[in-house]
Amino acid sequence: MSEAIYIIYKFTSPSGKSYIGQTKHLSRRISGHKDPKSECTALRNAIQKYGFESLTLEILANNLTLDEANTLEQQLILEHNTLAPNGYNLHIGGINFIRSEELKQKLSEHHPRKGKHLSEEHKQNISKSRSGNNRNGISQSPEHIEKRMSAIRGRKHSDETKCKISEHNGSRGKDPWNKGLKLPPQSEETKSKRAKSMKGYNMAYNLGKKWRINPETGKREYYLPD
Repeated sequence: MSEAIYIIYKFTSPSGKSYIGQTKHLSRRISGHKDPKSECTALRNAIQKYGFESLTLEILANNLTLDEANTLEQQLILEHNTLAPNGYNLHIGGINFIRSEELKQKLSEHHPRKGKHLSEEHKQNISKSRSGNNRNGISQSPEHIEKRMSAIRGRKHSDETKCKISEHNGSRGKDPWNKGLKLPPQSEETKSKRAKSMKGYNMAYNLGKKWRINPETGKREYYLPD
């Protein structure tokens, strides 16, 4: 049997709404409620709105065991009607608490996949990725490739996708944007620097031939090696 050191406390704000909780370290619990990152969001918002000094604190019961505190906390939350939105309690208390409808709604609204439905193909892909070992880097068998291709065959593009493909293909065969543009004439100083950087000629193989860049003309010249 646990030690009888738990208390039940109640905070009431100027709006008349209240919060009921249990603890065995009241000063520590009060510090937790004052913390801007407190998980008791409804009470935290009330403290930020009215200021902690504006709240009244009552001790409803003390010298309770943990089991007694869990049971009495639930009873008092219901009796004092402190469950949100009527009060600041977001659940009915105790260890096996029941979430309030307001909290359920908030959790539902903020769920990342709310309103999203997975296709059967997506579900199958997730199932395959979670089964067996990670096969990253292992070549796929022809049978697996054929299955993937079969899943793709027969798909139809939307009108928007067709339009984008058409616009992209329409640009093929057209002259590049910089065709016909000429570089500004180079000064003698620039030509000299360029010639020095190419001193000794740049050499490379190309289809059995060697080529070099003429420092005077800047053009590539092919020749057969000796």
